[in-house]
This record gives sequence, structure tokens and C-alpha cells, in this order.
Amino acid sequence: HPVWIDTRFHIFDYSIWKGYLSISDGEPDWPEKLTQHQIKHLVLDNESQNNLISALKENDQFCQMYKDDISTIFSVCK
Repeated sequence: HPVWIDTRFHIFDYSIWKGYLSISDGEPDWPEKLTQHQIKHLVLDNESQNNLISALKENDQFCQMYKDDISTIFSVCK
């Protein structure tokens, strides 16, 4: 699967990085942005992306696939 964004923010257009931050913070339009960019898998940091993790747990389009003390993985439900 292609990667939409990673920590090498300097190689991405500012609008992409801004969209990532909006999703990462769990802002209200995160579902539309995930759909717009065809994002099907998310590897999230439990501490810094807790708002998005909470929102994803309440969303029926994404299923939690894995969780440990550091990260949580969600994928589009089948």
C-alpha cells in the first residue's frame, strides 16, 4: 500500500501536511479527509493521537486491528 504521509514533512506540500495535522488531531472533518485521500489503514500514537483514536472507536467504518502500550492500528472494516 502506498504511504500518504510520514514524518519526513519537509518533502510534502504544506496543504498535505496541514490535512494530516487536522486528521491527527481528530478535528470534525477527519472522516471526509480520510475518504478524500483513500486512507484505509492508520497507525496511531496512543498519546499524541488520542482524540483521533477515540473518534475512530465510535465510527463504524473503521475497526481496531491492534493495540499495545504505544500504538493502535485501525483499518477500514470489511
